[in-house]
Amino acid sequence: MNNLITFLQGRKTYFTVAIAILYVGGAYLGFWDLSDEVLAVFGLGALAFLRAGIRKADPEVSKASRLALATAIVPLSLVLVGCSAIQPGNDPVVVNAERTTQLAVDVFDTFLKWEYDHRQSLSVTPEIRKAADFIRAKGQDWLTTARSMTKAYKANRTPENKANLDTAMAVLRMAVTEARHYLEIGVVSQDPPSTEH
Repeated sequence: MNNLITFLQGRKTYFTVAIAILYVGGAYLGFWDLSDEVLAVFGLGALAFLRAGIRKADPEVSKASRLALATAIVPLSLVLVGCSAIQPGNDPVVVNAERTTQLAVDVFDTFLKWEYDHRQSLSVTPEIRKAADFIRAKGQDWLTTARSMTKAYKANRTPENKANLDTAMAVLRMAVTEARHYLEIGVVSQDPPSTEH
């Protein structure tokens, strides 16, 4: 068991994404049904492991390596959460709205926790703090509006309600994109956290 734990050190994110790719491939080949819940677990697991890996970054790891890690794995793990197949009979507008809202919750949480934990070392990039503080101030309102518009659309699927929902989703997508962007910039620009006490 210790050998397995040792082997997985520093590889958990890659391992999670590799299993997810195998799972999706097996589903497309007809070995099993594609489950949104399973894909969400893989995607969020990869994000959690990535977050832990960045937090425990080895001082010997180059900035280019950390950038490659963030730019390769963050988008892939988010795709696993947000782009799984929509089951027959489900309204794509509702499914995508619910996925986008959950994705925003997860990305906001990851970004804000990371920014707070590294606020001092990120002082050289004040735009990251500004973006984080803006999401802290407005993010809950955006999420509440998105949920409210989703509920209104589910109750009455009119073009007006769909337009309102689309607007709420656009706001969340822009904020998610900005948070991901600053996460990637921050991974490169920050010095790894000190392990000395």
